[in-house]
Amino acid sequence: AFVGLADDGNALFYNPAGLAWVKGLSVLSSYEARLGIAGYGTISASLPHFGFGIHYFDFGEIPKTDEFGNVLGTFSYRNYALIAAAGMKVSDLPFLARMPFAENIGFGLKAKFLKVNTLDPGSGTGFAIDLPFLFRSESPSPRVPIITSYGVGVVIENLIGLPIKYESGHQENWPRKLIIGISFGLLDQVILTMDATSEKSIHLGVEWTPFPAVSFRTGFKNEGVWI
Repeated sequence: AFVGLADDGNALFYNPAGLAWVKGLSVLSSYEARLGIAGYGTISASLPHFGFGIHYFDFGEIPKTDEFGNVLGTFSYRNYALIAAAGMKVSDLPFLARMPFAENIGFGLKAKFLKVNTLDPGSGTGFAIDLPFLFRSESPSPRVPIITSYGVGVVIENLIGLPIKYESGHQENWPRKLIIGISFGLLDQVILTMDATSEKSIHLGVEWTPFPAVSFRTGFKNEGVWI
């Protein structure tokens, strides 16, 4: 649940409008393996206003069998998404710099190139663009002093793009999705976040930082069932 927060280099993947607030160089990576069957992860780098990354999935070697179950060999399934994004504040535009809340409003653009590698009929490529927006405020309200920051984000995923074209001739359109996220910082120690999507899924997150450099997080999501 990061669309309404987007306050570090992970903004590249969740809401690139947050890149407008990035300071300095940020390099991030993650990897997860599922019982030795499949692995997936990301690696990215971001600078103020710009970010680049790779999202990858590797199912490894898959047995190829005949109709009797005899193993004839193996094949693999892998895909890679190359991502480039940019984000800026309204205040970065000279003709809009004096607009109210210009320092608090960010927008951006995210381009994604997908490549699928497997048996020839299933290999393919595709391209799509996301449109992100973010409103962030770190100025506490005197009326509600417990709230020390808040944010509202909107991301339109796959607004435009080229269908994923496979070697078999089949084409698959990118699913268009709207994500709305909100976040609240409480007393500079607790962050509450929620993302809701047009696919009727909800993500909730809580982070507690009792003192600098130590944080505790938990989250829930509903995509048909609560997890």
